[in-house]
Amino acid sequence: MAEHGKKDTSIRFSPQLPKKIFLLSQADRPVEIKLALLESAIFDGWIGMLININTAIFVGLIALTAGFGPIASLAFLTVQITFTIIGTIILLFLQIRQQSNRPVQSDIAERLIIFADLLVMFGWGFCILLFMSPLIYERMLLIIVLTTAAGIGSATLNSRLLPALILGRTILFLPSIAYCFWEQPPFWGLLICTLLFATVVSIGIGYAIHIQHLNEANLAYKLRETSVLLEQQSFALERSMSLENQAQERVLKETKLRESFLHSISHDLSQPLSALALHLNNLTHQRLPRIAKASTAAAQQCLRSAQGLIESVSQLAWIKENLPAPKFQSTDVHSLISRLVNELHPVVEDAGLQLRYVPTSVFLRADPEFLERVLRNLVYNAVQYTEKGRISIGVRRRSGGLAEIVVADTGPGISPNEQQHIFNAFYQIDARKINQSGNVGLGLSIVNDLVTAMNGQVTLQSREGHGSLFGAILPLAADNPEVRDQNSDASMAVTSSASHTRRRILLVEDSLHYQITIAEMIQRLGYDVETLGKRSEIIGASNDKLERSDFLIVDFDLGDGLTVFDFLARSPKNLMPKCVIISQHDNPDMILHIKDQGGRFLKKPFLQEDLAMALRIVEKSWQRGDVS
Repeated sequence: MAEHGKKDTSIRFSPQLPKKIFLLSQADRPVEIKLALLESAIFDGWIGMLININTAIFVGLIALTAGFGPIASLAFLTVQITFTIIGTIILLFLQIRQQSNRPVQSDIAERLIIFADLLVMFGWGFCILLFMSPLIYERMLLIIVLTTAAGIGSATLNSRLLPALILGRTILFLPSIAYCFWEQPPFWGLLICTLLFATVVSIGIGYAIHIQHLNEANLAYKLRETSVLLEQQSFALERSMSLENQAQERVLKETKLRESFLHSISHDLSQPLSALALHLNNLTHQRLPRIAKASTAAAQQCLRSAQGLIESVSQLAWIKENLPAPKFQSTDVHSLISRLVNELHPVVEDAGLQLRYVPTSVFLRADPEFLERVLRNLVYNAVQYTEKGRISIGVRRRSGGLAEIVVADTGPGISPNEQQHIFNAFYQIDARKINQSGNVGLGLSIVNDLVTAMNGQVTLQSREGHGSLFGAILPLAADNPEVRDQNSDASMAVTSSASHTRRRILLVEDSLHYQITIAEMIQRLGYDVETLGKRSEIIGASNDKLERSDFLIVDFDLGDGLTVFDFLARSPKNLMPKCVIISQHDNPDMILHIKDQGGRFLKKPFLQEDLAMALRIVEKSWQRGDVS
């Protein structure tokens, strides 16, 4: 609710328009509707002038062929064409002023339009007397019919301004009524009644069309108000989305930091534990008392538990909600698996198992880090569940441009019931928990998440007592990955070079505090900025300075009655589409006028994110030439 004594400048939109508007005063905003009708009359008035010339030529030809006399016909055409040209010049003058952003005052423009219409109607009303003859009744009837048709036709074309409608039709019919009253031809009373009836009908038809114009203008203004509201809501939504994206970026950075922290801890702890595993392994091959051997075996079990816990901790950074987007590239599977086999060989050997790998020449379209973690998890899973035998890694091609990486073991196998839950997070096979101390059940769940993120599919083949075979089906890369990578790098270099160009912004702000603050915002956003603050600088700014600037940020009120429209009027071009207009006030009429000129409005004070969003929208609109 607005405070007492303050003017409420907020836009209010009623859900229903008036069913009928009989007078301009009944419109929601009479002043704005009148200006809209006036502007429409200026830009559509030439249609009436063109039709008037054609009608005058038609009537002149009828008069000539009907024997009204060549002199009268020629005089009629001369007067009509002359008056119509004068009216057209008046309308053309008003249009030029309107399009050059130097419009004539509304009351003067209205008088000029009414004068142009009255001039044409004056020519019709008095020139039609040239064809009348009180002694020829048929000619009188023909002239009255032609006058009535002219009155109705002109009323439909000149119905936007009510004074022009009423005065013009009155001037059109009044000379004929006066002529019939003065000369008193046969049935002169009937002729006068017919002319009076034609006057009322033409004004009535024009007024009915005038009501329609009022309704259309009222509806158009409502739509413009709604458009401003939607634009403001869209801007708020864009800002909200921008803030949400920034929050997501912060979360992603925190996730990467947490992952790096966990990876560093797991790596630093793995080194001393690996050394401890070697020492314990050496002790098991020496002759030790039975009690010492039992202690050594217990220590090895504790060590395996510690290693399992470390691996589980490193997996916590890869839970589904924090999974980063994969970075696809052509991945050499042979190099990746060879490195992984060398890394995991001591772990597999310490568990009393064999690790086999079949070389391959396959290149996959995948994220190398994702794929490495998938294989590591599958091998660790096989080590934990296999008591004796071997673990095998291989690749087999599939149809449709796909390949499958498989990790097979000779473990106890998985029952069909447990296969349905094996890829769920934190799920463990109850019968094996005692043999997999330190495992928290995240390995296979993360395998499924990573393969799915790379547009692949996880497979499982297992029978109880016959081991298990886990697979990851992924798309093959191109035949020549090196060439493709070079082309991609070149394309990225060109793109980076093209986007390095800095744009120049002209900031016009008479408040020194706002000027310094906004200039710093512009520079932090990556633009070059030039400022105008003193009144002498603003008034003396050249047209070239305005047009050379890529974008303009201008305060609406520049002091001493000078506004942004006065500042931009010095340029013959419409520079508003590349402007961001800033102001402490958000008057709806001001915002509508700025929007009509193609500009962008931003209320002070604003955040750097608001300014960045406004500049981005103006830049996109200016690039595609969208100044609506």
